Amino acid sequence: MRLILTICTVLLLQSLSAQSTDYDQRLLARYSAENIMTLQQEHPAIIDYWTYYLDHRVTINELPAEKLDTQLGTIEVDLNEFNILDLDISAYEENGGTLRIKGTNKVMQISSQKHFLKAYNAFKISTK
Repeated sequence: MRLILTICTVLLLQSLSAQSTDYDQRLLARYSAENIMTLQQEHPAIIDYWTYYLDHRVTINELPAEKLDTQLGTIEVDLNEFNILDLDISAYEENGGTLRIKGTNKVMQISSQKHFLKAYNAFKISTK
């Protein structure tokens, strides 16, 4: 009887943890909360990919004012609320690019799709 109770408790806890909202909130720019929870259960690799994308597709670096290239394109973003999924970076998919962040000494470096996928695949191999 005790064994059955223990098994039921474990199964209940697993069920509750599977329904958790433990995901990167920035994903809500692409998917609904319901879709994210479904993907977590049925296709976790998709969530892994987009979480890696959020953390690695773009880097933001601060440069001394004298090193900022005034010929670069400019983008206006709130760095406290920044989410790459809110931006249209389709023009930078193939070759990547660098943009100045308006009102700062920072630049946003967008890696090319090819470079990003190479880094992602290396990451996946290293975490197996």
